[in-house]
Amino acid sequence: KIESAKVYDDQFLTAVLDIRPLTRGQTLIFSKKHVPVLSQLPPEEQAHILLFASMCSGALFNTLKCTGTSVVINQGVGAGQVVPHASITILPRYDNDGVELILTGKEASKETIHQLVGILSQSITSAVQQLQPSAHQEVIEEKIEQPAEQESLFDERLP
Repeated sequence: KIESAKVYDDQFLTAVLDIRPLTRGQTLIFSKKHVPVLSQLPPEEQAHILLFASMCSGALFNTLKCTGTSVVINQGVGAGQVVPHASITILPRYDNDGVELILTGKEASKETIHQLVGILSQSITSAVQQLQPSAHQEVIEEKIEQPAEQESLFDERLP
């Protein structure tokens, strides 16, 4: 509802330039459905938004000649989500841009890892099995099988 600089719009999403960017070209992708997190969207809409985020990241990389992009999805207050609406941030990265998104942690014990595997593997497998193949999913699979005829997104700018 605030003024925005729209760079893309379709039936599932709107992409705008961030009005308070950390770096030049920071783009926000919003679901058109009003849900707090992406996992509350139907699978085909999730797939569409994530595929668009990947394509948008590549377009920013090529157009702005940045040295990388960070694709950020904060889901829930505990993850730093400020607005309760499903979104993805594409952050073009430049050498010495001053933005620190490095995640470091402490090594987990083998016991802790095995406990988590036991707790999570069945739950995640169950969630994935609930998905039914859709027409949108088939389109995504076709695109993956047929590489685009364009220059590689990963050129001399990557180490």
